[in-house]
Amino acid sequence: MTTLLHRFTVAKLLRVACCRSVYSGPEAYPVFSRQDFAEDDGTWEWKKLHNIRQRVVDIQNGINHEGDKKIVDDEARKVHLLPHKIYSKPEEYYPLTDVAKVVYGNKTKDPMPKGIKHKMDPDFIRPEVQDLLKSLTGRDPEIVFAEQTGLYTHMPRVRLLTTEQLNQEIKKMDEKFDEMLEMPPVMLEREEIEETIAFDELLDGYEEGKLIFTDITVDLKPDERCMVVREPTGLLRRAQWDERDRALGVYYPKRGRSLHKDPVFENPQVAFKNQFHKNILERILVEFVPDSKEFIHYTQMVYDEIDKESQYDLLRSTRFFGGLAFYLAKHKSIDGLLKNILENKSSLPDAADLVKLFCLINNESNTAKNLKDLNNCDDFRIVQVYVQNDATMKKILELSLQTFQQIPQSAQNF
Repeated sequence: MTTLLHRFTVAKLLRVACCRSVYSGPEAYPVFSRQDFAEDDGTWEWKKLHNIRQRVVDIQNGINHEGDKKIVDDEARKVHLLPHKIYSKPEEYYPLTDVAKVVYGNKTKDPMPKGIKHKMDPDFIRPEVQDLLKSLTGRDPEIVFAEQTGLYTHMPRVRLLTTEQLNQEIKKMDEKFDEMLEMPPVMLEREEIEETIAFDELLDGYEEGKLIFTDITVDLKPDERCMVVREPTGLLRRAQWDERDRALGVYYPKRGRSLHKDPVFENPQVAFKNQFHKNILERILVEFVPDSKEFIHYTQMVYDEIDKESQYDLLRSTRFFGGLAFYLAKHKSIDGLLKNILENKSSLPDAADLVKLFCLINNESNTAKNLKDLNNCDDFRIVQVYVQNDATMKKILELSLQTFQQIPQSAQNF
């Protein structure tokens, strides 16, 4: 009976030892043979196997050991002896005086978490700027509701409606217009996270790669999740934005977003030659966060290409035209778009709205100083003042503006 009990205890110990996290090796179960213990190669694996075998021998001889001191050698236990503190109460590890810095955010200098304090462009969110951008975008139903390849669409229907029903349908379509032409947000570029939490020299070289620790608590916003990185050198720091984006893509993948950069961003010239500017902008919306460096860089790259080739009509009556007009006005480069509006659209009110947008964003410009009351100025006068003061294509715009000089105001508005 005693022999059977010893065998059962030895078998149980071997199963536990094989399943413990202290064992590392390519095989699932260690093989105890005399060749394994023939020579002491000084490795950690040899010490573990030797200690496990010695404990098995001790149990067979009736010697019992408490704890796992015989299984894990002192070198393996070194990391567990680091100075640390165990918190037992919530108020100890969630300090109420600094909860935004410790639990939620990645920026300790700001009392509010960076993810909560979204930094929208202050000029973009102004109501008067939004009204001008919507007016410049246009509402061509042939473009807004154009058939898209690969999407299921219903067959057209013919219905008899009363006047009240017709007004209701028109109201619904106006709401649909607003929904489909909603502009992507224009945000300021987020600041890189450079915050060191601790440095432990005892962990130097313990791991070969970086370890990312992520808070996967349910119902937390992406930017509110605490993420820290342990470097191989022992440095513990807050995760940077690119590391956060990759980790969030693994734990909380979004539809259409890939972990690797889309090849179209490596060589966009092929897409530009085929006039796929809108497709690239849509892809940017899916792949990147609006305040990320990549989002801003690639969006401005598409806008610059459109302005360079004067292909503004590719984005007209789309959700991206307002962002294009805002970008050009912000960088004082509206001459090409203004020329396009005057020559191709022959719309003086739209040209005046573009100049008004320029004045609202660049209130220190000469045009804004000469047009202090934009609402009471004539459309022709507004465009003329801009051409005379801030235009870089002055002669070309003067020729384009001459066609409106003799046209009555009623005909221009038409």
